Amino acid sequence: MDVRITLKLAEAELLENSDQWRKIGCELGVGDIHIVGANHGKYSDRCLSEVLSNWIRNERNPSWNKLCNSLENAGLRSKAKQIREKYCEPSTPDPRGLTENDMHILLKDQKAETVSWSIPGVYTKKSEIEISKGELLVQKGKLFYVNGNESVAIECHTVCENVAPIRSLHYKLLKAIPTAKARFSVFITYDWMDWGVDVKNGDEVYIRVTKGGDEYCSTAVVRYVGAMTEDQPGTLFGVEITDSRYYGCGTSDGTFNKFRYFSCPDKNGLFLSLASVAMKPDWLKLEYRPKGGIPVTEGMKMDHNITPTPA
Repeated sequence: MDVRITLKLAEAELLENSDQWRKIGCELGVGDIHIVGANHGKYSDRCLSEVLSNWIRNERNPSWNKLCNSLENAGLRSKAKQIREKYCEPSTPDPRGLTENDMHILLKDQKAETVSWSIPGVYTKKSEIEISKGELLVQKGKLFYVNGNESVAIECHTVCENVAPIRSLHYKLLKAIPTAKARFSVFITYDWMDWGVDVKNGDEVYIRVTKGGDEYCSTAVVRYVGAMTEDQPGTLFGVEITDSRYYGCGTSDGTFNKFRYFSCPDKNGLFLSLASVAMKPDWLKLEYRPKGGIPVTEGMKMDHNITPTPA
């Protein structure tokens, strides 16, 4: 379950009357309902937000289905149906055999252990290492594997309160981000991943570029969205720089490893992870100054959704 989306539901007029949050909390098994009411008084949206937050924090395996079942039992059937249609997407097979429930992100720095496998199902702990918040975890049985690497593991019961489940589409976006720090920054920035899922060819975006050793924010137009290689299933964005101040700051003309994904002037194209592509400059922690930039014209919005071919 995406924690951020769940809390956002409280802001989306989920309640049909001021007392429904109490029923939802009872159905979800949240304790200390009276304390929540005392904290927020007549502000029912704040009460619901705290109820959902407490449920996610204490529930071992929160899920959209559990939330929807509770809403139905509380009499909010239309809202439950709306949430199911929007967030309970049909599961699609993952090429690595993963399911939605297997994928997590670490929310707090944690100790992990390198392990060796003598026989299937039996492992031996070797040495202890530190892993950073923002690392991706794949759950198999009683272990979380760091970035899917079966030689680095964490026992699930030691870290269950410090991980958050993530959807498969979000997992693919985060997988392409090279560092745990950048990955965590994307995860905690409200709406960034949801926006990234919806990005398509022709969209105008802000990107991170390097010029003279310094980082700047430039405008760009998206020309390609998808994986680059079969062994790296993460989602990358092929973009064309549209701010004349940063022409030549790219690394490509739309080709990568001798395959063409789109066409643009040489060194005006980049292939970036979501951590360097954003809807707002402040997501990148950079300021964008439009003076000197060129407008994105209709001609730049043409469809470049082509199948990669040998260059």
